[in-house]
Amino acid sequence: MKKLFPERNHVSILTYLATILASVLISFSALSSPAHAINPNGDCGDTAVDTALGCLSVETKGFTVSLLKFLAGTAGAISLVIMLIATIQIMTGGDNAEQVKKGKELFTSAITGLLFIIFSVTLLRIVAGDIIQLPGFN
Repeated sequence: MKKLFPERNHVSILTYLATILASVLISFSALSSPAHAINPNGDCGDTAVDTALGCLSVETKGFTVSLLKFLAGTAGAISLVIMLIATIQIMTGGDNAEQVKKGKELFTSAITGLLFIIFSVTLLRIVAGDIIQLPGFN
């Protein structure tokens, strides 16, 4: 593009995306409800603690389930961000075959990692919940 239009000031697509993401995050933070004091037994009941991440159970059974859900969700969000980065890398690669190849490899790695996490959680639930019958995994 610089060869075709040398007089234009070229700004990267990543700069535009970062600006859009920052403006969305700022607008959501302005709309969020004001902070309130955390009540240890708030809306969660006697067997859970009200935290910023939600209700966390003080019993082993509920804690393992909430921990697995949180970790799987975090891993899914990280793999989504990596897939978005790889897609942007592929789209902005243009004629650069090496950059497009790196983007494709990154996208494939993100999907492979996500599948690995999904299957390990499934296998953990089968082994720990059905076979060994540990509390919290059924």
